[in-house]
Amino acid sequence: IDVEGIEKIKDIPFGLLEDKYPKVKAKTPYKRSVARLQIDYARGEFSKDHHLEIKALKSLLEQDYQQFPLIFFDFESFSYPVPLVRDMKPWQQICCQYSMYIVQENYELAKHDFQKGIGGGISHYEFIGNPKKDGFNNPSLALIKSLLEQLKEAGIRWQDKRFQVVVYNEVFEKSRLKEMSAQYPEYSEFLDTFSERVVDLYKFFSYGLWYHKDFHGFTSLKVTQPTLINDQQIKNWYQSLNYDLSETLDYKKELIQNGEEALDVYKTLLRLVHRHGDLTLHDKLLASLRQYCKIDSWGTVVLYDIIRRAVTKIDSQTLDIEAVVDDLLLK
Repeated sequence: IDVEGIEKIKDIPFGLLEDKYPKVKAKTPYKRSVARLQIDYARGEFSKDHHLEIKALKSLLEQDYQQFPLIFFDFESFSYPVPLVRDMKPWQQICCQYSMYIVQENYELAKHDFQKGIGGGISHYEFIGNPKKDGFNNPSLALIKSLLEQLKEAGIRWQDKRFQVVVYNEVFEKSRLKEMSAQYPEYSEFLDTFSERVVDLYKFFSYGLWYHKDFHGFTSLKVTQPTLINDQQIKNWYQSLNYDLSETLDYKKELIQNGEEALDVYKTLLRLVHRHGDLTLHDKLLASLRQYCKIDSWGTVVLYDIIRRAVTKIDSQTLDIEAVVDDLLLK
């Protein structure tokens, strides 16, 4: 391939582009290429900020998000070459924390109190291991027990399978659930059922069903959530709320701002316990970990709400964002 003189995406010859990154046409049974969308935006083919695949958005919502309550769920884990807790292998991913939002069918964001985690048909639950209290005990077993107790508290019988677990990038959560199921066979039926009920919010973006020019080809939660919630057109949808939704999703004002930092902080707590170090910061760091994980899971609730509102507006012909609209059928 002759790439001499090609310095920008817009300089890629059209023939080469079509060969390597062909456009996805309606009714094709595979993903739309996010890379092609990025290229098309860079080449100036779209004048709108948003690109929506209307039929596919609606199809995926109807397929995966009809069984309420929806449980928006996020794990945090850590690994280490030398085991830091009991029943841990070298480099094994150990689940030490989760944040969970249980969302009822007739939920209302306007009536939810983010700080308290209650109201509007939305309830927040969480768990985090406490190295100062637990010492060298593996936090995974306590995590499983906490999850069972909190589902019961929320009135959810996991045996009935009348719920969906919503995650962002199911590979991670399903892998952790599978590993814990193998490690704790007495809880395998519950963990396997929980895993079977997982649906992946990531698909809306990794499939290119909703693309924004400011994604720049990326589809991680740390890109999609702030890009959409800070888009002025979408902000207008939430003007009636009695709080600033973007403020509840601001990582920058928190001590921990990404997953790598969260992983390092929890390992730091474990090392302090191992070395009998100074634990004066222990509780502050634990609180920061809780807040970080809470914002992550809350971000998925908000993304779901944005998608749901968009589809409702499409159905009522009141979609008020400037968007390129296609009709890709998702199979």
